[in-house]
Parts: sequence; structure tokens; C-alpha cells
Amino acid sequence: MGRRLVACALVTLVAAAPAVAASPFGAKSGTVTLSNTAPSARPVVVTVKLSYEMQCGYPGTGSIVVDLSKQMAVAPAAIRSAGAVLVNGTAAKGVTVTGDTVTVPLPKRPRIMCDVIGPGSVTITFTKKADVGNPAQVARYNITAKRSNLSGTAGTFLLGFTIS
Repeated sequence: MGRRLVACALVTLVAAAPAVAASPFGAKSGTVTLSNTAPSARPVVVTVKLSYEMQCGYPGTGSIVVDLSKQMAVAPAAIRSAGAVLVNGTAAKGVTVTGDTVTVPLPKRPRIMCDVIGPGSVTITFTKKADVGNPAQVARYNITAKRSNLSGTAGTFLLGFTIS
């Protein structure tokens, strides 16, 4: 009889638990990798990978805004050139650059999409054609990436890298 009482209590607790809505950035993480970590190396391939909850692997509408470290060498015209920035391996269209901030539009929503919300990732790659250069000093630096259409810190990723 004691076992039945415990089982009933567990069922009651589970049934009484509030439903948690899926957040577009519920379990988020990110990484940044450089093709070369030597001081002043240029051009360097910079890969920013952001993982968060997505619908059927679709990263969402809007843009990813990447704030490169102020100490990195940035060539705005090169970054805006065709094929310089990739989103999941495809050339990004409409990339804009203001100082060290790069706005990368996300791809259009697919016509047909499932209803599954689960872990997914989006990879932004600054190819050699983007002509990004490493900071001159050996140190740890940060890059910030943010979903443009989310307010607050929900869609913000702080990613560190080391020049050695």
C-alpha cells in the first residue's frame, strides 16, 4: 500500500508541474575558431558556430550580428564581397559592416517546415576572402554574436578566443 501512495504522489507532482514553453534560445552555446592563432596573422578564417533551439534546424528570421574584437583587422569592402561570409556553407547575401560589427542576414524560411523544435546550429564563416586579421598581441579576446530580432540577452553569445 505504501508503494501505491508514493506512485500517486509522484503522478500528482508531475501532473501539477507547469508546462514550460520552448524558448528560441533555451539551451544555447557557441564557439569561435580561427584557422591561425598567431599574432597579426592575416587573412584568417573565423568560424562562429551558434547552437540553440530551432524549428526543424531553421535558424530563424533576421540576422546574426557579429561584433569582432576591436583589436582584429577588419576590411569592410572585403567582408561585403561575394563569398566572403558563409551561413551554413552558403554565401551570405546582403552582409553589412559598420566598424568591427558585421550583420549577416539569415537565409529565408523554407516553404515547407516541420513542427519539431529541438537543438540546431548555425555556422557563420568569414573566409580568407573576408581578409580578417588577428590582433597583434598575445592575449584572450572576445567576439559577441547576437540574433538581431531578439531583445535583451536571450540571443546574445559571448565567445572567447586566444592569440598565442
